[in-house]
Amino acid sequence: MNQTTPSRSGRRRSRLVLGAMVAVIALLAALLGACGSNDSDSDSAGEITLENAFGTSKIPASPKRILAVSEADLNAAQALGVTPSIVAEYKEFPFNTWTTDALTKGGADPERIWTGTSYEIRTEDVVKARPDLILAVGSWYMDDTYKQLSKIAPVVTFPKPFTSPSDVDAPTFLRTVAKALGKEKEAETVIADTDAKAAQWRKDNPSVVGKTAALAVQYIGGGLSNDSVEPYVANYLKMFGLVPPPSTDPAKPSMEDLSSLDRDILILNFYADRKEITENSVFKNLAVVRDGRTIENKALSEAAGTPTYLNMNYVLDNAGVRDALTAAAGKVKS
Repeated sequence: MNQTTPSRSGRRRSRLVLGAMVAVIALLAALLGACGSNDSDSDSAGEITLENAFGTSKIPASPKRILAVSEADLNAAQALGVTPSIVAEYKEFPFNTWTTDALTKGGADPERIWTGTSYEIRTEDVVKARPDLILAVGSWYMDDTYKQLSKIAPVVTFPKPFTSPSDVDAPTFLRTVAKALGKEKEAETVIADTDAKAAQWRKDNPSVVGKTAALAVQYIGGGLSNDSVEPYVANYLKMFGLVPPPSTDPAKPSMEDLSSLDRDILILNFYADRKEITENSVFKNLAVVRDGRTIENKALSEAAGTPTYLNMNYVLDNAGVRDALTAAAGKVKS
């Protein structure tokens, strides 16, 4: 599972727990500032100011201990040629292949902050990690944790008018991280190169272009979520030339009416008992299912969880993704 995108029922942690932690975190942060000031070589004279949806952060010119609180934040930095020295990784859902490949290629072995199933790092662990910059554009918990984290180190998160990571398009995500890292020129090169690669992909695979598609995910808890109505997933599908469903389609269709998923191509991802879906009579009776136009490809579906320029390039280069899409498109009756 992409660590940035928790199940919809698990995206908000108890505010009572967080409230109780504030005093402790503030004290730890103060102690950290008092005893750890010699560990940072950042040049305060060259700091920049970034506004975000929750406030303003002063970013040091040369941060040495960068923490990425989501895989998407790590991916954005990696795409810019930077490997954060500290990363949050989730025990139940380790990093995806494109992330581990990039770490291996760069010979990097960042410190880990391990978390469980809540998809949220604990702020006391952040204090212990002693970062001087926190990348959190891909974090779902900024409304609860921004103030606490900003007491520890400057926080880079999504800008206004965005209200959650799902609202943030891939170029804005990358550019936000790039500003904090002083890599704005590199970001524009990555964006332009990826756009050109995607255009070539569509040219090389014309049978896929123009086909309607939906991406449905079975999260823990049951049922299907039509993630393709989310703007970031819709844009991801468009990268391949696919036509996403209207944003007005139900995000959580009833298992008694799955007609909104009956597209030319249906991309599926399962995190629970898949038989609950695949043996459902309504699901089995969809034309897209009967005709064999469904796709279960982990790279294709996982990258949609939060499209980043690292995973977008990975899937555009992936022969398995290409073959799955062209095979499904070839079964569409004209």
